[in-house]
Amino acid sequence: MDGGMTPALTEGVSLDHYRRLFTEARDLTATAREMAQKNRRYYDGKLDAKLRQLLKRRKMPDFVINRVRPGVEGMVGIVERGKSDPIALPRNPADEESADAATDGLRYVCDVNRWHRIKCEAFRNILIEGTAGILTEVDAKLEVRFRRIRWEEFFYDPYSRELDFADASYMGIAKWQYLDEITAAYPEHREALVGACSAEYVDSTWQDRPNDNGATWADPKRRRLLVVEMYRRQDGVWWKCVFVSGVKLEEGPSPYLDDDGQPCNPIEAYSAYIDDENNRYGHVIDMIGPQDEINTYRRKAAHRATFRQLQETDPIAAYADPEEARREAARPDGVLPPGYQVVPDDKFGMDMSLLQEAKAEIERVGPNPSLLARGDASSGRQDLIRQQAGLTELAHLFGGIDDLEWRVMRQAWNRMRQFWLEPKWLRVRDEEAERGVRFLQVNEPVWGAPAPVIDPNTGFPQIDPVTRKIVMQPQFLGYRNELAKMSVDIIIDSTPDTANVQQEQYAQLVELAKVGALGPNPGPILLEAASFPRKRRMIEKIEAMSKQEPSPEQQQAARLALAKEAAGIDKTTAQAEEARARAARTAVQARNDMRPLVDPLMGPAIGL
Repeated sequence: MDGGMTPALTEGVSLDHYRRLFTEARDLTATAREMAQKNRRYYDGKLDAKLRQLLKRRKMPDFVINRVRPGVEGMVGIVERGKSDPIALPRNPADEESADAATDGLRYVCDVNRWHRIKCEAFRNILIEGTAGILTEVDAKLEVRFRRIRWEEFFYDPYSRELDFADASYMGIAKWQYLDEITAAYPEHREALVGACSAEYVDSTWQDRPNDNGATWADPKRRRLLVVEMYRRQDGVWWKCVFVSGVKLEEGPSPYLDDDGQPCNPIEAYSAYIDDENNRYGHVIDMIGPQDEINTYRRKAAHRATFRQLQETDPIAAYADPEEARREAARPDGVLPPGYQVVPDDKFGMDMSLLQEAKAEIERVGPNPSLLARGDASSGRQDLIRQQAGLTELAHLFGGIDDLEWRVMRQAWNRMRQFWLEPKWLRVRDEEAERGVRFLQVNEPVWGAPAPVIDPNTGFPQIDPVTRKIVMQPQFLGYRNELAKMSVDIIIDSTPDTANVQQEQYAQLVELAKVGALGPNPGPILLEAASFPRKRRMIEKIEAMSKQEPSPEQQQAARLALAKEAAGIDKTTAQAEEARARAARTAVQARNDMRPLVDPLMGPAIGL
């Protein structure tokens, strides 16, 4: 694949142009990044330094009741418990076998990269900072890799308005790396990189972590540089450029191709929300207000439990200093001096019902108990129905992570088609296979029957000079499961957490088996419906045992049993024949007794 190179791809742009784009992204997204940092602090349960000082001056507790983190983790937990697998569907009937191979290839890539974990981390970034990005690339061994971009390292076109960045003209990664790592990757630029390792200003969001060296492009003390990897669209084609403060390390068309064989942007990203000023933000921003209200009321309530305000009742009797009276009032066993009394607490009343309202509000914007299947429920099906009802207000967020997964799987499929050109064995998980896995070979060569080797000079079959026989060679017919020529569509099969429902259905099957509704032998049906580990191996063993040849002892016992049964049948038959003969003789005798007497001379007797 040549990627359809055009004359526009033969020329790049200056380093100043790339730096200008990075500066533009830095300046115009400063507000969004500040909101992301604030959301992250609330998720971590950190108290603002100014507020902590204010509370200290007022002698109020400075604890934090963190309701944001459980709310976020509740929604991440739903994604964690859910199961999703990429599936390749054939575009025509002839591609049905190819679609199965493509599905196995995508699942292999997901298993190698632990995609489910990356997906949960990306969803957490969407909820907190508001944006998540994933780069789909290949390593030195041509293995497809998913790289989640940290939110503080991701930059993008600030004029993009779509949640999925479909209209972005550039995006990239700004990441701190050690100088020796960069020079190992780009040895031809070693001298320029060593010279670039000097202080130069950059926005604090991209400061090195921990943040103690000022806002720079470089950290000479630790020998670290801020490396920018940018993908930008020029004349409809995506370019890649890697640079540091004053050195362009790499530039050219994107090495990754799309469905049409054109250079593409390998980064897929998604944002939770976009405001009217084009700032992207996460779901946590709706939790900040209720979170502050909860902490305010809880601090005030805790303060009231130990706070006592004094009032001077008799100036003449109040000989003690007010500070001494205040110290005595603060002590659990303190004695108030004469002339002072404690102000009744009802004068400083506080409506604690507002605290309950704040808790209800944060549950409404976060994962409510119905979504988490908390509370009493009589069956797993009721839990599932309650979860589906609780997802109504959060469907936008869960739909966004599903869309991001679909786009990432398409990127992975394009990497497989582009770079997996040689025969390759894949280990694919399969619950129905032995040990839960099976192996599949992609780009498998197919050989036919041997055919004569034709001499290109003479056009006749070649003759072996030793054996004087025609040289034969297996005929190459092509490849089986050739990824580069497959034509499939990628979808995501999402399955919710339905373990409780499955257990309930299995219990119903057991009850049906007890009343004989599943036939005389319900064992195979129940085993097939069960969720036991290694269920397929159990079924195979039972089937093998049923087909197993009996041992000689078992055969001898079976023959004896058959002989005994045959002897019993013969005895029963003889007894029946004897009974029938006896009955026949009895009938003949009875007829003879009833026959009239006949005198040979006189004739039949008239009477007795």
